[in-house]
Order: sequence, then structure tokens, then C-alpha cells
Amino acid sequence: MNIAEKVRVAEQLEKLNVDIIEAGFPISSEGDFEAVKAISKTIKRSEVAALARANPKDIDRAWRRSKEPGFLGSIRLSRPPTSISNIN
Repeated sequence: MNIAEKVRVAEQLEKLNVDIIEAGFPISSEGDFEAVKAISKTIKRSEVAALARANPKDIDRAWRRSKEPGFLGSIRLSRPPTSISNIN
């Protein structure tokens, strides 16, 4: 989807009173970064979350998006399972 389509989906989710919209993964591409930024500027009632892996580059990229004026949202961190969870 392009940025305009992603914003339209987010607007529809907000109309459905979705509490948190996971808008994208800003480190993955410039397009995803810009889409998350555009969604953050458009959405007023729902919380907008940026997704990031638990590493400094991902968190920094998501944080740069979150410093936009009027931003209300969060950064959602994920991490891969540990080798302990892969033991049979």
C-alpha cells in the first residue's frame, strides 16, 4: 500500500474506535517511516504505535518519528525468542 492508502486505513480504524493502531515499522524503509509519520499527524483519538526491534537503530528511527508536534503514541518493541525457547 502507498502512504495515502495506509492513512485511509488508519482513519477507518479510528472511526471503529480502535484504541491502538500499529502504524508500521519505520526502520524497514523510508516509505514506512513516512507512512507512520503521516498517520501520526492524521489520527487524533487513537494511539499510534511504531514497531521496532529491541536494538538502538530501530528505536532511534521510531523515536525520530515520535518527536513530531502533536504526536500521541508509543514505540512497540519486539525481540526474537531466546535460544532457551528453541530447546526441544
